[in-house]
Amino acid sequence: MTDTRARMMAFVEDVFAAIGPRPACSEAEGKLGDRLWAAWASICDAVEVHEFTCRPRAFLGVVPAAAALYGLAVAFAIAAPPLGAVLGISAFLLVFLQVYQFREVADRLFPPAVGRNVMGIVRPSGPVRRRLLVCAHQDSAWEVIPWYLLGRFATAGTLGVAAAYALVALGTTVGAVAWMFGAGGAASRAAAAAGAVLFPLVGAFTLIHARTAVPGAIDDLSGLAVVDDVGRTLRERRGDATFFPRHTEVWLVATSAEEAGLRGARALAVDLRPRVMTTRTYAVFLDAIADLAHLKVVTREWGPRARHDERLVAMVCEEGWARGIPVQPAVIRFGGTDAAAFTRAGIPSVAIVGQAVDRLPPEYHTRLDTPDRVRPEALEATLAIVLGILRRLEEADGPAGS
Repeated sequence: MTDTRARMMAFVEDVFAAIGPRPACSEAEGKLGDRLWAAWASICDAVEVHEFTCRPRAFLGVVPAAAALYGLAVAFAIAAPPLGAVLGISAFLLVFLQVYQFREVADRLFPPAVGRNVMGIVRPSGPVRRRLLVCAHQDSAWEVIPWYLLGRFATAGTLGVAAAYALVALGTTVGAVAWMFGAGGAASRAAAAAGAVLFPLVGAFTLIHARTAVPGAIDDLSGLAVVDDVGRTLRERRGDATFFPRHTEVWLVATSAEEAGLRGARALAVDLRPRVMTTRTYAVFLDAIADLAHLKVVTREWGPRARHDERLVAMVCEEGWARGIPVQPAVIRFGGTDAAAFTRAGIPSVAIVGQAVDRLPPEYHTRLDTPDRVRPEALEATLAIVLGILRRLEEADGPAGS
């Protein structure tokens, strides 16, 4: 194992052993932030902390409420079809908007908490003409127990739950319309029957907001290890003949509350935008860098409605292929990355992931997310790709950062 690989793996293992699971805006996440601040103070030219307030329990905390509305919709589909339709539509929209699209429709119902985004700034040797943010998130997810129990059937189970909510919303609506026009209650009875059959699956997913957070070695200590090593590599290269940026300022960014619906990145993007957009700025987000075989660049994220910067996507692919790594473009259809928050704020961004995005791997948001599942060659390859992007920006943007 090369020194760089060993250093990044040591980062993952040390944080795993010393801190463990790190729910969004928790004391444990704060300890990791303090650790990063101290480490980056010694390798960066400046370190900043961005505090924000959010409601981290809101993102998934709506799931039990949505399941209750679902159950009531099934119960009222026959006795009071219009009320059943209202409840069915409400259950669907609550999950669709809050969980799938990352909107904050029910946040005010949950207690606030303070999160901290940590940033280390490495200044170039000359005047700053452009900026590259290299980012990963500090927090780890609450365990989705059904995903752990279902194993390889987790994807099918999740799709089944989504279908159940849509079916009940549509079925109760059709039943209510038919009832109001005197067409009888056949449609309402059918919706109630189908909803009742699927309710055990919906009810099981109320465990999604369990009280146990996962270790988060893959998601996302792996990404943070690469971010950290970007800073360490640049520090080692400063002043020698190896490449060091002349006009590109590099920011190491550790976001908070990604697993709480991208809340930390969203707050940071809003606050940073007036400051960073005076200079051409790019952002590369690293999430779940676990396996070289699954290394992909995200072009689009359906849930948070983000289409990432085409130029950065091309750079990631070209840098990967130049090293014999067949990095492929990918679309995230369920879930999201912090890159979506920056893209939607108008900051050119892209996400690199090293885990399957077309299904739910056994480690995703379960207790299996441990350091032994992180492949050091994936970390090393991602580091090389990020440094290659930095070099390309220096060479391609021109002397004025155009």
